[in-house]
Amino acid sequence: MSYSDRAKASYSRVSRDLMLRASISESVLAEALRGRVTPAASPFDIIIDDISVAIELKVLVSSAREGQVFVNKHAMGRKQQYLVERGMQPFMIAIDYRAGEPAYYIREGVASYRLKNMQRCKSPRAMRMYLNRYVRATAMALEIATGAQNAAFNDA
Repeated sequence: MSYSDRAKASYSRVSRDLMLRASISESVLAEALRGRVTPAASPFDIIIDDISVAIELKVLVSSAREGQVFVNKHAMGRKQQYLVERGMQPFMIAIDYRAGEPAYYIREGVASYRLKNMQRCKSPRAMRMYLNRYVRATAMALEIATGAQNAAFNDA
């Protein structure tokens, strides 16, 4: 199957209403997570400054490939550079509207994932709680590891 045949087979027409729903979802989610929506050309969609988190948001309104979200290789390079420059933790959030009511998914890191491999949350508020716990646990682990390294260095 040629590239153009694959593209035609996976093409899904998205209406203006569906695009509007996706845009509204971004601002509503940013508010619920106490973050801010970034400009259109930014590598990430939402930034939460108080916990140094960068979020890539995928809104599924219609999809030829069931239960998957994708990030292309070029975008991954831009995202990695952004994270290194700012020292932020990346997360992928997917909002699935295909069944009517939104279903929320979250996962640490940014890559192409299947929804079944992401953590399902009941609401944006539950996602914020998940982010807070994850960031705190990561900071504690880093603090413990740094303390152990310092102790080993001082003993030497």
